Amino acid sequence: MTRDASWRRRVEARRAPVPDAPTPTMDQIREIVRRHRLDVSPEDVEALPAIGTVNTALALGNRLVLRIPRPHGVGDTQTESVAAPAAVAAGVTTPALVVYDDSRTVFDVPYTVYERVQGTNFGLEDLDPDRSGPIYREIGRQLAILHERVTDVPDPMGYLKQPHRPDPADLLEYLESEHYLSSYNVRWLTRVFDRLRPAVEEARGFRRFLHNDVLPTNVLVRDGRFAALIDWNDCGWGDPALELAALPCRALPAVLEGYQGVAPMDGASTVAHRALWDQLCAALEFLLAPVDRASISWARPPFARLTEIVAMAARDRTWSDLLI
Repeated sequence: MTRDASWRRRVEARRAPVPDAPTPTMDQIREIVRRHRLDVSPEDVEALPAIGTVNTALALGNRLVLRIPRPHGVGDTQTESVAAPAAVAAGVTTPALVVYDDSRTVFDVPYTVYERVQGTNFGLEDLDPDRSGPIYREIGRQLAILHERVTDVPDPMGYLKQPHRPDPADLLEYLESEHYLSSYNVRWLTRVFDRLRPAVEEARGFRRFLHNDVLPTNVLVRDGRFAALIDWNDCGWGDPALELAALPCRALPAVLEGYQGVAPMDGASTVAHRALWDQLCAALEFLLAPVDRASISWARPPFARLTEIVAMAARDRTWSDLLI
């Protein structure tokens, strides 16, 4: 792997002020309903809770959701226009894309209309895998379905992302220079990454179609059960173990149990190695993230990911051995 400073761009993006969310007028909503012949009353509109920083979401009655991105989310909307239909066709439980309009005649950004799934955001629920194990197992099963069944996704405009696994060398150097970590800490972490590196290098040839942002906030639940996997804006091809990077570490055994009920994951014997690499990289990067009191993501507090890694190592001998 070559040195990778992509973490700098992600940290800077988290620190940047978020543009105001677009607020559609009633005339714009009426035009969308008319243009796409949607079977809904334009007046039956309800603003949905803002979970992320990319889209404004409005319920159009009980069956549809209108999503309008902020300017920095245009590329994500374009990615979804390619990825979401592929996931639906594969049988993944996810809302179907009803409308993708990139004409820029109603708004100055593209917009989408999806089927509406009734449910609440899993990020607002109890994430403890001892209590929410069935939800995590179903997340794993859905990912296995996606990886096994999606073998080709037409992408003539190049909208899909390019998932990759960063090398932490540059980040470690920066954390040491800015006194987030001591040289002693960095030497230990470098040894850990060197121990994980052969498994990571071997996985570079794996090619599965990835959701690539499997946060609990991108899962809907209803009555304590999995309802849908949503937000296909980071999709691309890569190592299936990358799907484990945004989930709490202690949930990974349940996720993998559900996954393996459909098919073994590529490189099954080194999944823990690759997951630990990704979780450590993200944990170190989030040391630099500002505190976001408005976020509901488990991973946003700066020390949350490191705490999960410690908790997982205390629970799982494989992880503790890899960290020694």
